[in-house]
Amino acid sequence: MEKNLFQNTQRVLSKAAKTCRNIGEDIAKKGGFKIFWGYILFMLLIGLSAFFLMALVQAKVTSFQLGYQIAKLEKQKELLLEEIYTLQYEIAVLTSPQSLIQANKNWELELLPPEEWIEEKP
Repeated sequence: MEKNLFQNTQRVLSKAAKTCRNIGEDIAKKGGFKIFWGYILFMLLIGLSAFFLMALVQAKVTSFQLGYQIAKLEKQKELLLEEIYTLQYEIAVLTSPQSLIQANKNWELELLPPEEWIEEKP
């Protein structure tokens, strides 16, 4: 079995070497210089295309990441605005005259209402 595998490998390698020699001879017969530069140009175009496609994919991935980040920040903004409105309402309730009068009674501070304040004249 191992001997057959080795022989098959040898046979495949010899065929590959023969094919490479044939290709080299064909290139030399048909004007190898032009074919060589055509091949180089083709590979260069393939490489540039691959580079630009990778750049395009990177830009798309970045745009998706930024979109998710924007959505997250907008949600956070909505939560903060809701908290601001809640706190403003709480401030308005706590600073209302009725609330201050009730706090004065509950804590027994005996503060006078503004109508009873006396202004001192110098």
